Amino acid sequence: MVKRAVDVLRELCDTVDAAGGVLYRNGLAVPLGDPEWIDLGEIYLDACLALGRAPYPATDDEAEENEEGAIN
Repeated sequence: MVKRAVDVLRELCDTVDAAGGVLYRNGLAVPLGDPEWIDLGEIYLDACLALGRAPYPATDDEAEENEEGAIN
């Protein structure tokens, strides 16, 4: 069961990383793929900490590209 839990944490981190990582806004981590989903960004940080891996921070350029491509 522990192996499965570790696998799930890795999968969560890999998914957020693949979507561009996280941005830091107002002291909170938000996923670049969905900046409104604050809980996911914070859980991602906890998962990275549990796995001993560094979070993937989105760059300002990536954030701007994401906002430009957003459908309003």
